[in-house]
Amino acid sequence: MEDKLSSLQQELEQIKTKYQELQQVFDRERAAWADDRKLLEGTIVDMSTSEKHSEENKNKWEQDLKAQEQRARVCYRERINYWTQINLSCQTAEDRYSNELVAHAESIQTIETLRKDLSIAQSAARDSSTAAETAQAKLAASESSWKHQKEALDKEITDLNTRRVFMYKLEVQCSS
Repeated sequence: MEDKLSSLQQELEQIKTKYQELQQVFDRERAAWADDRKLLEGTIVDMSTSEKHSEENKNKWEQDLKAQEQRARVCYRERINYWTQINLSCQTAEDRYSNELVAHAESIQTIETLRKDLSIAQSAARDSSTAAETAQAKLAASESSWKHQKEALDKEITDLNTRRVFMYKLEVQCSS
C-alpha cells in the first residue's frame, strides 16, 4: 500500500513538473505571439498610412494576419485541450491518491477491530480454559466422594443383609 502511495506521489510530482514546463512554453509562445501581433499591427498601420503600397500587398498582409490569427487560435485550442487533459490527469492522480488514503485508513481500522476481537477471543478462551479446569477438578472430587459413598452404602447393605439373614435364622429357631 505504501508502494502504491509512493508511486502515486511520484506520478503527481512528474505531472506537476510537466505542467510547469508546459506553462513556461505556453508563456513564451504567448509572448512571441503578442510580439508578432504587435509587429503585424505596426505593419498594418504602415500599410494603411502608406499610399505607396499596392492593393496586392495589403491583401497579402491581411491574409498573413488571418493565417497567423488562425494558427494562434488553433494553437490556443490545442493548449486548452492539453491543459484540460493535464488537469484531468492531475485530478485522476489526486483521486487515486485519496482513494488509497481512504483504503489505508480503512485497513488500519479493520486491523484495530481484528486486534480487539482477537483480544476478546483470547480472554474468552482463557476464561473457558479456567472454567474447564475448575469443572474437571470438581468432577474428580465428586467422583472420589461418590466412590466413598458407594463403598459405605455397599458396606451398609452387606451389614443389613447379614442382619436380615441373622434375624431370619433367629426367627426360624424361635418358631421351631
